[in-house]
Amino acid sequence: MQASVSNAQELWQSWWPPIFFSFDEASVPLFQGFMGSHNQSASVQQGSAIIGINEQAVVGIDPYQILEMLAGPENSTISIEFSCRTGASIELKREKSYRPVLPAATVRGLENPGNCCFLNAPLQCIAHTFPDMVHFVAGTRPPTASNNSGNTAWQLYKIASAFSQLAMGITVESGANKAQPIVAVRDSLSVQIEEVLPDEKRRHQEQEDSHHLLVRLLDLVDSAMMTNPVSLPPAEVERRKTDEQQATIALRKAEMSVFQSYEDAVQILCSLQWDRDMKCRHEAMQQQMWGQYVKGIGCYKCRRWVEVRPEVYNMLELPIPAQASPRSGAVPRIRVMQCLDLFFDQENSRNNKDSSLKCPGCNKSGEVLQKYSLIRIPSNLIIVLKRYTFESASNGIKISKNQAVIEPAEVLDLREHIFGSGNNGHSGGVGGGTMYELGSICVHIGSSPRSGHYIALVKLRNVWWRVSDDKVRECNDNDWQEAQRNCYILFYKKRT
Repeated sequence: MQASVSNAQELWQSWWPPIFFSFDEASVPLFQGFMGSHNQSASVQQGSAIIGINEQAVVGIDPYQILEMLAGPENSTISIEFSCRTGASIELKREKSYRPVLPAATVRGLENPGNCCFLNAPLQCIAHTFPDMVHFVAGTRPPTASNNSGNTAWQLYKIASAFSQLAMGITVESGANKAQPIVAVRDSLSVQIEEVLPDEKRRHQEQEDSHHLLVRLLDLVDSAMMTNPVSLPPAEVERRKTDEQQATIALRKAEMSVFQSYEDAVQILCSLQWDRDMKCRHEAMQQQMWGQYVKGIGCYKCRRWVEVRPEVYNMLELPIPAQASPRSGAVPRIRVMQCLDLFFDQENSRNNKDSSLKCPGCNKSGEVLQKYSLIRIPSNLIIVLKRYTFESASNGIKISKNQAVIEPAEVLDLREHIFGSGNNGHSGGVGGGTMYELGSICVHIGSSPRSGHYIALVKLRNVWWRVSDDKVRECNDNDWQEAQRNCYILFYKKRT
């Protein structure tokens, strides 16, 4: 495929995405060049104003409308006209369907018709921190979702799309910034997630937990965007089976103290399991929302690996260090990184016993060493702080809240927990760095996650805003103190 430039002889290979451009103070789009190594035409200089897209004038049009005008399906063409000289334009063919990712432009509240704060707060966090996921879901219909009322995939897609459209609606500036209604999306979600129903329609009357809702919501979106599985040829199936067997043998021969002796084996085993776990998941959802960590289990006596267990995740649930539980009048203060360290080191102890595993070296089962490491990390990272403990009691379930003051890291570096100290270069691996920036916080005020009140703290253009249902205001010091005492779910975006 090629792209041509009118009034010029240059021809380029098709590229993706279309072009880089910015907006000046008057909202005029300015051409800033092509993606990657593609050359610029002498007829289109950097900084040239874009005056038309597909023969439609863009002067005076809202920037978000201009971005939407660039959207289009795979193999469609787009013509862009510039002001640098009469008739200068480029005509391109899209390699993929394209829907622009619109960064948040405003903070708009959500109405609460009754016990909806547990839905409103995480929706605000997702809308402001994960616009790539929101726009992907809103603008992509998977091949499994045919337009048929009896098609389950179609029903899931409609629900996920309605959720994404509302998420975009609360971040796009247009007219009066009034709170947006939640009822239609709530009722749509209730087809799959009963917990979002209003009190009188639910089997129980308690408010739901934002964490549990988020688990169900992400599962719904993931299911809605599933693709048809691709069957591997028999020869490839056999090759992968052989690779897995050989990697397992190599792992069990390796010494735990010599990283190079088991590095390749772990990478192969994790890669094969990743392919199985991601078989029907859309590539974009894999990159945006899914990661993988591995638990290595070794013999305490022989210091040899017994097996590795790769697991995928779309959120990390972090324990709070024991010393953070208050025993005196002083409320402890801890950092999120301490919770992260505990998650990876909590089972690195000889006290763990697993009678189902037998060491291939000494042929005995018993005390084991366990170690967690990250293999793949997503572009969107969700961290849940396990503030609540649930214990059986004579009158039901006793819920306790850890009151520790937890300081969310505005910049989080996962490098030290990456398998091989970040030297993970295989396709689909870490890639793109290990640094994340905090984009939003779901805060829960109350002693139980099923009571009290949920609010969201979201960042827009480096300014933090407090969103409590339909009430929006800029954060102050008291809001941050409240957030540190009650932060529950953290939403991070990988630096690009």
